[in-house]
Amino acid sequence: MKTLLLDGALGTVLMQKGFSAPFEDLNITHPELIQSVHQSYFDAGSEILLTHTFNAKTIEQCEAAWRNIKNFDVLKFASIGPEANAELIVNFFSDKVENFVFETIYQLETAKKLIEQFHHLDPIFSFSLKPDDFQYILNFMSHFKLSTIGLNCLDGFNQAQELLKLIPSKYQIYFKPNAGLTPLTAADFAQHMLIISKDYSLSFVGGCCGTDPSYICQVSRIFS
Repeated sequence: MKTLLLDGALGTVLMQKGFSAPFEDLNITHPELIQSVHQSYFDAGSEILLTHTFNAKTIEQCEAAWRNIKNFDVLKFASIGPEANAELIVNFFSDKVENFVFETIYQLETAKKLIEQFHHLDPIFSFSLKPDDFQYILNFMSHFKLSTIGLNCLDGFNQAQELLKLIPSKYQIYFKPNAGLTPLTAADFAQHMLIISKDYSLSFVGGCCGTDPSYICQVSRIFS
C-alpha cells in the first residue's frame, strides 16, 4: 500500500497566529482562518485532511468544521479527541468522511471504552501510551476486527521505535509524532520519518503538536 500523507497540527498553527485553546469555536467565528490552515496543509502535499473537531462537543462546531473542509479535493478523516463528544461526531460525519480517527488516547479505560463502542466502524484508534499500556491495548484490540493501529503525539520520535515494534504485521500503521520536547526542525523531522519508514511499513504519516505545513512539505518529498 502506498504511504498516504496526512496533515500536521492545526492547534500549533493557530497558536502561531495568536489564538489559544479551545480552538473548535473558531470553525464558527473564524471560518476563513480554519480554511486557510487546511489550504496550507493541502498546498504542502497532504493527501488526507482531518476535520477540525478534536475537542468538538456541539453540532454547530461539527457543521462549521464540515463547511470549512468539504470543498478540498482530498480524503477526509474526522478527528475525535478523548474529550470530544465522540458519538455526536460519528453520527454527524458518518456519510461525509472516509474514516474516523480517535486520536491521542492516553488512558487505558478511555481506550477500552472507545474500542468497544466504535470498533464496528473499523476506524483508526491512535494512542499515546507507555509501552506496557500499549501492549495491553494491542492484546485487547486483538478480539476485534480492526485494520489500522495508530500512534500519535508521544515524545516525538523518542518512543516510536519501542512502540512500533510491538504492532503486529497484520495492521496498517497510522503515525503522527509530534516535533519533540526539544522541537526538531522540519528537515530533521522528515529525516527521522525517513529512517522510521525504512524499518516499518507506514500506511499514513503526518505530524502532531509542534508541526506545521513546513514539516509536511518536507515529509512529502520523502513519500512523493
